[in-house]
Amino acid sequence: MPTRGTDGRGVGHLMTRVTDQLARRPWLALLILVLATVPFVLGAMRARVANPLEGWFVRGDPVLADYNAFLDRFGNDEVVLVAIHSESGVFDRSTLTRVESVTNALGEVEHIESVVSLSTVRILEPGPEGLAAHELSARYPFDETDPALLRERLKHDVVSWSRLVSRDETTTLLYAVPEVLEDDSLRTGILAELRETLDGELEGSGLEYRMAGSGVIFDAINEASTADLARVFIPAAIVATILLFLALRSIVRVLVALLAAGVGTTWAVGLFGSTSFATRPRCRTARSTARSSPRS
Repeated sequence: MPTRGTDGRGVGHLMTRVTDQLARRPWLALLILVLATVPFVLGAMRARVANPLEGWFVRGDPVLADYNAFLDRFGNDEVVLVAIHSESGVFDRSTLTRVESVTNALGEVEHIESVVSLSTVRILEPGPEGLAAHELSARYPFDETDPALLRERLKHDVVSWSRLVSRDETTTLLYAVPEVLEDDSLRTGILAELRETLDGELEGSGLEYRMAGSGVIFDAINEASTADLARVFIPAAIVATILLFLALRSIVRVLVALLAAGVGTTWAVGLFGSTSFATRPRCRTARSTARSSPRS
């Protein structure tokens, strides 16, 4: 009884017949290729550059476990620092009232849990029942109180003073504390809204601002990676086309090679985008403590 060969000749014969048929019908082959690529294009559209902290650790790393335990206990450790610079000095009435307005506006940004600044920092003062904590601006309204008195009162609180006011007293810090983000991609939108809010609040005031913090750095790295890729891609494609033409001496062969490279890249990125998924963090307390900001 004859046995079916297992040397792969049957498969090879079938592949030869298929390729012969496609070679005789190039438009059919191109249509099949386009239809097969569509799902990968959709997947590639979902792919994005991300730089989460977890990506720097191996799964199961004890350091990462300690970090997650910290988040479970204390909430988010990420803070956006906003430095507002005033040539006339921080303790100028117009600067103080503007800082208070900016603080209130930043607190309205979605996903921002709290903002600590000169207007919201809490100070201790003696009362009938002992020491009591009050927000500085509530106890001493910025639009009514002598700025010199505010300066002297805050200077008694060494910790808050050192964290909120620069040595030359021309720059003050605001600490915007976001919620624990389940989706790392939300950070870009939050930072954009913070910048838009700051631009609107400080327009025409003569005050300048800068933003910093780990989240700002991560977002800048992601943006730079995407921008650098876009800047490099076109020159690289031109150089590759020239080298291919010098090697193949045929426009058609060059186009086929570029098509193959493009389809292969699209399939690879699309496969990554289709199979990747957002990891949802464990339930964590959303309340942030004063671990990374002045007393609040």
